[in-house]
Amino acid sequence: MSISPLDKIALIYEYNPSSPLFARVAANEFSKGNFEQAVEIIQKGLGQFPNYPTAYLISAKVKAALGNFDEAKSDLSKAQLLLNDTEFYEKHIEEIEQIAKRNSIINESKISSKTSEIEDHLEELAAKLQKAKIEINNDDSVEIKPKRTTKDFKELEIISDTLAEIYFAQGNFLEAKNVYQKLLKRFPEKENLYKSKISDIENKIKSQTKS
Repeated sequence: MSISPLDKIALIYEYNPSSPLFARVAANEFSKGNFEQAVEIIQKGLGQFPNYPTAYLISAKVKAALGNFDEAKSDLSKAQLLLNDTEFYEKHIEEIEQIAKRNSIINESKISSKTSEIEDHLEELAAKLQKAKIEINNDDSVEIKPKRTTKDFKELEIISDTLAEIYFAQGNFLEAKNVYQKLLKRFPEKENLYKSKISDIENKIKSQTKS
């Protein structure tokens, strides 16, 4: 079973945080509602790639979700200037406004819950949050990647806990075991953790063999 594109992106970013893939990682965090983490990734990435229009678009959406509407509009304007597209701002400002409104609904729900018994309103609040969940509109047509060469994913020896967990979740136990064995050699201070993981995998393999 192959690794999904999002998993590949996450692994490459984990291995190299200065990769231009930071924008896709931030977009993924945004779609999951992790706004603080998304804006942190975007800010660090724009420090490396200040002329990345897609990153400014994602930044505008994240800041709108955080309630920083003026900053969101500013980032949207920067993306328009970089793209030299006079219609870009008008195409996306409505979406930014909708994100800001949805964020306002979430905040109002949180405030109202504090004025009454939390136990009486947990289900209602969860329903409102679910309805107000923001999904990013991944528009690859406006993505302009910086001119920077990177090694092919297969050429990178990315050995990490994340890769091992992905293999394990996919049922590729031998691959997961191999990664943990390499991690054990690289990080001997985590011997107990990795030996426990390897033992769990071996037990999993044995149970499959018996069945």
